[in-house]
Amino acid sequence: MKIFQMDRLLCRIRPEGKIPSEQAVSVRTMQLAWPVILESFLAAFVSMMDTVLVSVLGASAIAAAALTIQPRLFVITGFLSLNLAVSAAISRKILEGDRDGANRLLFQMLLVVLALSVALSVLCVVFANPILRAVGSNAD
Repeated sequence: MKIFQMDRLLCRIRPEGKIPSEQAVSVRTMQLAWPVILESFLAAFVSMMDTVLVSVLGASAIAAAALTIQPRLFVITGFLSLNLAVSAAISRKILEGDRDGANRLLFQMLLVVLALSVALSVLCVVFANPILRAVGSNAD
C-alpha cells in the first residue's frame, strides 16, 4: 500500500526540482513522526496505568481514574497542537537560514508553554469539581 503517491500529492503543483521517491518520503515522514507517536502512546499508557493501579481499590476508584482521563487528554491535545505550530514555525526559520531566529522562537515558546502550564494547573485545581461534574462524575 502506497500512502504517499507523488502523482496524487503533486497533482496541482508544478515541481521545482527533483521529486523524492515515495520510499524516501515515507521514511522521512516516519523519522519526523516517531516522537509524536511515542508521546501519544506514553500519554495513553500513563492513563491506562492509572486505571490499573487503582483497580485494587474497587469500582469507584476505577471510575474516578477513568473520569480524569478526559480532561487530561483535552489539555494534552491543546499542548500537542501548540507543539505542532511551533515546530512548523521553527522549521520555517531554519529553512530561511535564520538559526538565531529559530533559537529565539524556541526560547519564547518554552516560556509560553511554561506559563500556560502553570496557569492551566492552577485553573484545573481551582475548578476541579466543575470539571469533574462536566465529564459525568457524581457524589460517590
